[in-house]
Amino acid sequence: DSIDVYVLKLSGVKIHSPLTQLKIGTWMPLFAVGITDNVTPFSFGSAIPPLSFSWTVSNSKVATLQSVYHKTGLNLPRESNFATHLVAMGPGIITVQLRVKPTLKGKNQIVLDKEFRDELQIEVFDGLTLISPSMVDGYILVTANTEMQLKTNRDNSVRLLYKTSSRPGEKAPEVTVRENGILSTGSKTGQITLMISAVEDFGINQTMVFNVIVKPVSFLMLSVDTVFKSKSGSLSALPLGATLSIHVSFHDEIGHTFHATNIQTKFTCNRYDLLQIVNGAENNTLLIKTTNAGQTLLKVWNADDRKLADYINIPVKQAIVPQMATMKFGQIFCFDVPLSSSKGVKGMWASSSGAITINQDTGVAVATNIGKSYVTFNMSSDLNIVTEVVVEAVGEIFLENTTAFVSNVGHQKVYLFPVKLSHQKSFIGGNCPASLVAASLAKAILPFICHVELTSELQDITAENLFTVLPDFDEYSGNFVCKVTVESKNLGLSLTTLMSNVIVHVTIPSEENQPVISAHSETLPFYPGFHIHSLELYLSTTNPQSTLRLSTISALFEHILVTASDPSFIEVLPPQPDITTSIIVYLIRLRDVSTVWDRLRTDLYLDFSCPLTGQHVHIPVYIKLTDSKQIVSDSKNKDRSFTEVTTSQTFWFLILLFITAFFLILALAYQIRYGAQRVSDRHDVFLQHQYKNSSPHTPVLTPKEVQRNRYPEETPQSIRNTSHLFHRSFNSSGSPYHFQQPRSRQNVFHPTLWSVEN
Repeated sequence: DSIDVYVLKLSGVKIHSPLTQLKIGTWMPLFAVGITDNVTPFSFGSAIPPLSFSWTVSNSKVATLQSVYHKTGLNLPRESNFATHLVAMGPGIITVQLRVKPTLKGKNQIVLDKEFRDELQIEVFDGLTLISPSMVDGYILVTANTEMQLKTNRDNSVRLLYKTSSRPGEKAPEVTVRENGILSTGSKTGQITLMISAVEDFGINQTMVFNVIVKPVSFLMLSVDTVFKSKSGSLSALPLGATLSIHVSFHDEIGHTFHATNIQTKFTCNRYDLLQIVNGAENNTLLIKTTNAGQTLLKVWNADDRKLADYINIPVKQAIVPQMATMKFGQIFCFDVPLSSSKGVKGMWASSSGAITINQDTGVAVATNIGKSYVTFNMSSDLNIVTEVVVEAVGEIFLENTTAFVSNVGHQKVYLFPVKLSHQKSFIGGNCPASLVAASLAKAILPFICHVELTSELQDITAENLFTVLPDFDEYSGNFVCKVTVESKNLGLSLTTLMSNVIVHVTIPSEENQPVISAHSETLPFYPGFHIHSLELYLSTTNPQSTLRLSTISALFEHILVTASDPSFIEVLPPQPDITTSIIVYLIRLRDVSTVWDRLRTDLYLDFSCPLTGQHVHIPVYIKLTDSKQIVSDSKNKDRSFTEVTTSQTFWFLILLFITAFFLILALAYQIRYGAQRVSDRHDVFLQHQYKNSSPHTPVLTPKEVQRNRYPEETPQSIRNTSHLFHRSFNSSGSPYHFQQPRSRQNVFHPTLWSVEN
């Protein structure tokens, strides 16, 4: 038998798709084929080297591509990936594109090694579903003599056909459906089958089948649809100002809910001053607005049958805390609600009038005017909580003192004087800390003003020159305060001797329905900073003492402290105050002039301080050496000078340096004296190698005797003849330091050995 095998180049590709319309939620396979019918994936799917297949879709929201192995987690490469799955996601039209190219060119797999492309359009459409009424178990439950609207997801998009049918022999109810989808029932009860068909424009029909059951209502029930979420735990009552929706549902003898009824309901409640009740936009719904705190009973019943009724209890409480109906002018409230939104909405605070200034994010409010205002918290259209607040006038204001004095020492130093309104707390509400209150009140206007004055002022020195005064809120104590800030201005020498007191005033100015109220003023002594007339101090060995003058008020005389950086070197004598001129004179002197050269330092200074005001001033001290060190004649000073010298590090360093220099000079002299003689003797010894200049008393050995003494008689002649190779000879200059290799045996000079008798 034989078979024909055709080997050819791929001349083109196209996408094979079983369908061009696909329903949402379904999928189908796609794979590549050749232009001719006989070119299938068997022809190129396992080519070596493999071909590259790239699949793309124009809109991933309408459809997506999935690998055949997507459930296994495999992610196949583009090579040989000639097949894929298309999954329908949403309605619309998409374009699927395929690109095929060789991974290696020149293998004669594709004509001219081109890249082939193909596209395919696919329409994705919705499946036919019933939107209203919403079904779970495949049936519609209605009462007799009822009409209801049937709605599908394909209304106004395709042509819908409605058809009813019943089983043979069964007593079917009277059910009809018009072209617009309105279902009507007659007076008979029973069950019938309804079929809805949708005819698509592209020729596909979709059909739904379900049962329509007609029966009477057994009971009705009230249920609240609005959801309130608490920040902590559960709510015990409905929040005042909230709007809730109540739904009336109807049920059959086994509890199934009716999709439509012909029942007309009525409602009533035991109190109408706490709630506002109206019919909702949808059938069988009630909208209730809580207007006052309290408890209300609600009844809903069938207008034709009072036995079909239901009752519920509606408790209402104030949700905004703190629950206080009145505020004092200038008082701060931290409003809060125990509710939260499931969608993450924080809500917004607002005030209906200028009597309350409230932060829309934090709920921190200030009573800024006399009158009435409604504070509202709006989280959603169903949750708009309201509380009424009345702002009353302040009858008293109190200023407290927390310091013993006031000083101008310290730039930007702050003095705080607490202010209270009518013996009440500055802010009420535990939902926010004082730091949040301070941040929220940054733009609010505080209800009082503060002022300071001096009891004794000079022409160029006033309280405004020394301090800045503002009303403020202290986040650490949680109180209103008068904030007095020190301004560091150079006001001259006259300020340091100013005898005065500081008076702090606080006043609530006149507003509408709020009279002017002032607190009892606080008077405190004023302690100005001291002034030193010299910025530096100069001492010398010839003039070892000097004076410094300091100006301050007499009340601070005993509080001025002076310390030296080195008390063992600089001595500060007791001060000499002068009350009439408000000047203190300090005598400064060196303790021992004779030790200035040994103990001189560059960081000497005097520290003037006042612990009461916290002022510190450093005065540098400079010492000038004007002559040589003095020699004291008395024996006591001599002994003390000798002791100081012997204990000085400089003294011992000079002794060590002198000893080292002495030994160096001694060694150098020895080298000069005896070093030259040694060199001369060494040259004389070497010159005696020439035996012709040797002494006649010195025994001399001839060369033959040397040869005989060096080698025994039994030594072979060959070894003796080579001994000259190991003899050194003098050069022509006769120097014992130069040697040369003999050229021949005749020119070899054998040195003479000699000995010297002692």
